[in-house]
Amino acid sequence: MPPGLPPIDRPLERRGLADRPYVIANVSAYVTVIAYVIANVIANANVNANVNANVNANVNANVNANVNANVNANVNANVNASKKKARLLRSGLS
Repeated sequence: MPPGLPPIDRPLERRGLADRPYVIANVSAYVTVIAYVIANVIANANVNANVNANVNANVNANVNANVNANVNANVNANVNASKKKARLLRSGLS
């Protein structure tokens, strides 16, 4: 019997899914596709979270390094200026 046609002993109005195996196959295929889509959405969310975490960590590290470098440069400049002023005061040239 071809798929979709009722067996001889069963009237047309009493056909069920068992008489239409292609319906079950199609539903199974759709469920499989939906499962793959959901899995890919979850995987992409995890990838995005990891990328964002790495980007944030790198940005924070660079900002901290730049802040520290600027603070150190300013402290050193102020210390050197103070030493120079102290030398000038001691020499009487200020």
